[in-house]
Amino acid sequence: INANANNLDTFAKSIASHTTDFRVTIVDSSGKVLADSDVSEISTLDNHLNREEIQGALSGKKITTIRKSSVSKDDVMYYAVPIKIDGEVFVMKLVEVDGEEMLEGIDDGEIFDNVYNIFKENNKDEFEFLD
Repeated sequence: INANANNLDTFAKSIASHTTDFRVTIVDSSGKVLADSDVSEISTLDNHLNREEIQGALSGKKITTIRKSSVSKDDVMYYAVPIKIDGEVFVMKLVEVDGEEMLEGIDDGEIFDNVYNIFKENNKDEFEFLD
């Protein structure tokens, strides 16, 4: 995969097609959303730079946060990891789709870690994971 927006958007939608539990978003280092598995018109999305999970991932960490969704106003869990594509750092963010079920009994992002590890194993030739 290369880092152009069309390829990244196709890639995000491809990842999400394997599970109905997560929305996949890819954000560049300026906070611009380049890809989203659930949104057809990416230009309508706000810049994500000031979001806690994006800041954490851009600092090189895997981050799990729970905050109010700006859209649904519900508590939502976000999981973000830094990835490198073509030498450039991006953030891959997973958003849990069913907040109530996912938040019950979750242990430090265990579900997200499992999805991330599966993703990492299946895509190790395409990405450099920064963890």
